[in-house]
Amino acid sequence: MANVMSLAIKNGAILRYGSLQSSLNQIPRSSSTSKSFAFGNQEQRLESLPPVPDDDRASEVSQAVIFSGVFASCIGINIFSGLFGLEDLTFWTNLVLGVAITTV
Repeated sequence: MANVMSLAIKNGAILRYGSLQSSLNQIPRSSSTSKSFAFGNQEQRLESLPPVPDDDRASEVSQAVIFSGVFASCIGINIFSGLFGLEDLTFWTNLVLGVAITTV
């Protein structure tokens, strides 16, 4: 990083950094002029935007928790099946784990 900064100082690129910001027009602060801009008024620009997608985070989080719980319990059954006599379930847990790994 120090090498890049020293080269930028030597070739003068540091002097041009941010020089185009002076050409930007500032947004008017008064309420009478804030409604119209050179590229259309604010209402027209807001109406032309695509609609905001629906956000259902509660269902997404609950689905992730259920998936993680099933995945963890299948791994737990595979690990501890010999201790608790659950050898009959290992086929089904391996099937669920295989499907989950290949589809996700």
